Amino acid sequence: MQYIDLDYQGEGIGEYQFFDRHTGKWDTSSCISENGRCAKYDCHLSESNFKLLGLFKEPNYHEWMEQLYKHEGVCVWTKDEYELMQYNREAWPCGCTRASQTDANGNYVYYDMKPLPEGRMTFGLYTDASCSAEYSGDLDPIEVVENEQYNNNNNNNNNNNNDRDRHGNVSELAEQLESWNDAFDIFKKCQPCKAYDLSNDGSVNYNQDDHHEDDDGNSFACHDDAGYNSVNQCMKFRTHTKMFGATFRDAALASAQGTITEIKFLGFTLGRGGFGRSGKFLASVDFSTGELGISRKSTTWFVVSLITCAVLLVGFFVSRKAEKRAEESSAREPLVSK
Repeated sequence: MQYIDLDYQGEGIGEYQFFDRHTGKWDTSSCISENGRCAKYDCHLSESNFKLLGLFKEPNYHEWMEQLYKHEGVCVWTKDEYELMQYNREAWPCGCTRASQTDANGNYVYYDMKPLPEGRMTFGLYTDASCSAEYSGDLDPIEVVENEQYNNNNNNNNNNNNDRDRHGNVSELAEQLESWNDAFDIFKKCQPCKAYDLSNDGSVNYNQDDHHEDDDGNSFACHDDAGYNSVNQCMKFRTHTKMFGATFRDAALASAQGTITEIKFLGFTLGRGGFGRSGKFLASVDFSTGELGISRKSTTWFVVSLITCAVLLVGFFVSRKAEKRAEESSAREPLVSK
């Protein structure tokens, strides 16, 4: 989802306060605008003044995650969280894969990532090569994936001992899944196009006298893992992923599956629930079981592309010169079909 703040005054994130997922409170440390504006960056809330600009989907979630992690994740996660997210982004399944194990009838099972409500995910087992029919037997999906990862690394002789030490066992892999989902919570809150860093403490890239500015005087600048300074992520998504404009059918499907929060779209109300002012997720559906009967084929990981909820155009206004240079170097294609 992409939103725009029509009241934006042109002073970047200095006009906004951000929700702190650790304390459950709004962090006003970034409110340094000369005009005194300190609006809540709350486009993930149904009562927000931000306006919905568009909805997008990404069929290759690995490409999308790569851009998100190295340009913004590195500045909003802890060091341990960032290492965990980057490691497992490469280590976990990407696409329906046949396991070496069989079910009680001797048939091979298949595994892949499985979307859950609230934008969370886990491992899923399936009975077909397209991962559209979920397996309902006694095999544990996490145990199957853990064994497959270890066996694959062992066969390839690719640091197999280190990988086994890192994963440890089934319970530790389950804990990693939980930690992954917890870290992703920050992208279920409103985030700007322009990457930022609210902490900056201890970084050699920042002035000793004022760690809220870099050497160029840019407040809360994010020096990312790709060598950029406060990059415009919306531009990166456009030029380095296959992001498409989502159709009304896409949004309606996600709404029926319970995987998006409430939005107003083309005169319709789609999705259910949302994030309350306290930061707690509020919904009229039961999110405890995760049993939605979601078709792997039909979602194409639409839920994963939506949990960025939601980049908006602040980065566009602040970095429009960079946008113009990107436009000159590549042909622009319409985001939404005419």
